[in-house]
Amino acid sequence: MKMMKFTTAIALVILLSAGSLHAHSESSITPFQLTCEYLTNPTGLDILRPRFSWKLTATDKTAFGQRQSAYRILVSSGKESLDTSQADMWDSGWVQSDDMQLIRYNGKP
Repeated sequence: MKMMKFTTAIALVILLSAGSLHAHSESSITPFQLTCEYLTNPTGLDILRPRFSWKLTATDKTAFGQRQSAYRILVSSGKESLDTSQADMWDSGWVQSDDMQLIRYNGKP
């Protein structure tokens, strides 16, 4: 199998809102414990289509009923492109889903 390298950058951008897809800046929850094949910050994987997972934490303890309504995963060969929300290996686009576990990579090998 080919070795897939995620050198410095696996980025997961998650839209977390109770209603609108445009309300992400007002979200009171954020992702943490970002993993790829159950590993934090892997530098190399021998899996062609690894799986991503994350958990959520509340940043505003007074906001009740917040949930993830969509996610977007960006994978890049370097951090620089991710700083501008660009991905040279894979951009999942916005996926309307509350899934947070074992999201399969579907980008360049």
